[in-house]
Amino acid sequence: MSRERGVISSEEADHVSPWEVTPTVGKGTLGTGKWVSETPGRDGTPRQTTYNLKADGAKLTGDVAGGMGGRGGGGGGGAPAPAPISNGKVDGNNISFEVTRDMGGNSFTMKYEGVVSGSEMKLKITRPDFQGGGAPVTTEATAKKQ
Repeated sequence: MSRERGVISSEEADHVSPWEVTPTVGKGTLGTGKWVSETPGRDGTPRQTTYNLKADGAKLTGDVAGGMGGRGGGGGGGAPAPAPISNGKVDGNNISFEVTRDMGGNSFTMKYEGVVSGSEMKLKITRPDFQGGGAPVTTEATAKKQ
């Protein structure tokens, strides 16, 4: 039986062991979907972030909701509205994008770099230092596909 690894016809499906089939991700769909991560906030309270992403070839679009707590991360109030991503890219299993937000009239950009593996996306998130130290702050998060 000659076939491309992971691709079978519906007729073959009845005669193939599930151990013989390797799932494949269609080109241009890596990262597409709803992803959710949970990270501890400053006070230890978990903060949920939702990533709604859509890959189209090497281009990644979508938005990011939550994650900063109310009033742009200062606690209290509701989470900020979803923010659109910009400069979104897909390169193999790697994704990258930026999100620009407004906090008290000041705009800042958070940079996201990640690796997608199955239903898990490991992210490195870089943001400005809001405490005045100058050096960017990097955190990590793992998002699960919903």
